[in-house]
Amino acid sequence: MKNFFLRLQKLHQLLSKKKLHGLLIPYADEYQNEYTPPCAKRLAWLTGFTGSAGMCIVNRKGSSSLFIDGRYTIQARREVDQKSYELRPLSLKEIGRWLEKNFVKGNKIGLDARLHPIPEIQYIKRICRKRSIGLEICKENLIDKIWHNQPAKPKRKIFFHKIKFAGRTADSKRKQIAESLRRKKCAFFILTSPESTAWLLNIRGNDVQNTPLCLCFSVIDSRGRVTIFIDPQKIDKKKNDILGHNVRFLKTKDFNPFLKKIARSRRRILIDKNKTPFSVYQALLLDQANMLLGDDPCLLPKACKNEVEINGSRSAHLRDGVALVKFLSWLYKNAGKRKITELTVVKKLENLRSKNQFFRGASFDTIAAVDGHAAIVHYRPSKVSNRAVKCGNIFLVDSGAQYLDGTTDVTRTFFVRGKSKKPSIDQKNNFTKVLKGHIAIANSTFPFGTKGHQLDPRARKYLRQSGLDYDHGTGHGVGSYLGVHEGPQSISQAKNDVNLLPGMILSNEPGYYKMNEYGIRIENLITVLENRKKKELFFETLTLAPIDKYLINRRMLSMKEIGWLNDYHAKVYSNLKSFLNKEQESWLKQATGPV
Repeated sequence: MKNFFLRLQKLHQLLSKKKLHGLLIPYADEYQNEYTPPCAKRLAWLTGFTGSAGMCIVNRKGSSSLFIDGRYTIQARREVDQKSYELRPLSLKEIGRWLEKNFVKGNKIGLDARLHPIPEIQYIKRICRKRSIGLEICKENLIDKIWHNQPAKPKRKIFFHKIKFAGRTADSKRKQIAESLRRKKCAFFILTSPESTAWLLNIRGNDVQNTPLCLCFSVIDSRGRVTIFIDPQKIDKKKNDILGHNVRFLKTKDFNPFLKKIARSRRRILIDKNKTPFSVYQALLLDQANMLLGDDPCLLPKACKNEVEINGSRSAHLRDGVALVKFLSWLYKNAGKRKITELTVVKKLENLRSKNQFFRGASFDTIAAVDGHAAIVHYRPSKVSNRAVKCGNIFLVDSGAQYLDGTTDVTRTFFVRGKSKKPSIDQKNNFTKVLKGHIAIANSTFPFGTKGHQLDPRARKYLRQSGLDYDHGTGHGVGSYLGVHEGPQSISQAKNDVNLLPGMILSNEPGYYKMNEYGIRIENLITVLENRKKKELFFETLTLAPIDKYLINRRMLSMKEIGWLNDYHAKVYSNLKSFLNKEQESWLKQATGPV
C-alpha cells in the first residue's frame, strides 16, 4: 500500500501547484470501453483498485473517496488502502452528495473531459454550480503527469472480420446507417465507440484484453462515407483498400480539426447522448454546431444478429461445450486426488479452449470461485486469494471465449463430490430455486414489443417467494466476436425501453449468493427467435453444458420443468458426444441422464 500512498501524495502536490482542490479520476478511457488498455488504467495505478467500474474523487484538503458498485465491494476492500480512500457506492446521486459535503464555495475540481460521458459531467456541473464549486477542465491528464513509467498506447494492426463470419458487407452496413441519418435529417454521426466502428466496417483489433477492438474514432456521413481517425502504425496499407474508396484513414490528431470543420458547416450532427465523451460535445458546442443528441444508430443493427452470425454462435457454442465437458470430466475425475486450485481451473479451461483454431482468447477474466468466493459476484482468483478445490465444495465457474464466429459466456455451479460429502438441504433448495428461474426465462414466449425488464420477474419469482433475491441483472446482451457485454438490450429490474427483437443474443443468469458461504449462478446464452405462425417471440438456448443434477431437489420441480431439463440435457449429449473420447463421453452420458 506504500506505493499507492506516495502516488496520492504526489497528486496532492500537483493539485496544489495547479490551484485545484480536487480531481475526478474515472475508470474509463476516452472510448468509454468496458476494458481499457494498460496505459489508461489510471484509477488502478492511483488507488490499486482493478475492477472495471468506478470513480475516485481526490480531495487535497480532506478525505478522498472511491466509488464502486456492489460487484466490487469485497474486492476493493482487499485492494485499496481505506486510510487513504473511503469506499462508497457508485451512483451519480451518491457522487453528488459527496461533492456537496466535502467541497465548499470557491473550491475548484479538475477533470479530464475525454474520460467522462456527457450525462455524467452535466450532472456534476449542476451540483457544483448549486454549491458555487468550480469545475475546471484540465488541458492535460494530471495522472499522466506523475505516472512516469506509464505503458505506451497500443499499436497493433487492425484486421478484417471476414464476411463468412460477419454475414454482411461493410458496404451494406454503411448504406443502412447512412439511410438512418437521412431519416433523422442528419449529415454526420460521430462514432466514439470502437465497437460501433468495428461492427460498421467489419474490422477488429487487439488493443484491449478480452474484446477484439481497435481503439479509434470515426465519422460517417449521410452518403455512407466514413473517415477513421487512427494511429497510422495500426494500418496495413496493402489491405486497407479492402474497405473501398468511401472509407479513408486520417491520423488521430486530425480528429479535433475535423470536428471543427463539420461543426462550422452548420449541417446537423448526431452524437450518442449516453457514451460520447464530454470533450467531443464541448468542442462541438464551442463551434456552435447543429447537434442532435440521440442513440447510436449502430446499436440495434449490431444487436440483432443476422443468420450467419446466429449460426456462427451455434457453432462457437458447440466447440465451447466440448471444451467445457472435457474440463468438467477432468475435474470430477481428479478432484480430491490431486491438488487443484481456482487458478488451476482458469489455466485448464483456457488450455482446452485454445486448442480450437477459431479461438482468439477469453471473452472476460474467468471467475473460478470456491465456497465463499462464489458469493462475490465478480470474484477473480489471484495468487493471494487462490483456494484449493476440495470435495464438499460448492464451486462456481463463469467463463467465456472469443471465437471468430461467436462470443460465449457460461456459468456452472456444481458440488464437488466425495465420500460422505453431500450438499446441504439449504444449498440444494436454493440451487433449485435458481434453476426454476433460469428455466422460466428459457421457456418464455412473448409478444413483439416486450422489454427485458418485463421478463425479469420470472427469473426472481421462486427466490422471492422465500424472501431471497440477487443484486445483478438477469441477462445482458452479447456481441458476435465483439463485447461479451453489449447493449442496448438486457433482462434486468432496471427499466429498459428497448424491445427484445429477433436475432438478439442475451445471457440468462439468475443467481443466489450467501455471504461468506457459497454462491450459485446458472448461465446460458439465449437468442431471440420468431414463431411466425403464432406471431410471437421465444428463446433458443445456445449454450451446451450439463447442469449439476446432484444439486437439484427434484421434488421442487414441476413436470414441465423436468421436461425442459431432460430435453436440454439430451440436446447437450447428442450434440457433444461425437467429439469426446470414451471416458469423457461416458461421464457426459451420466451427467445428462434424466432427472
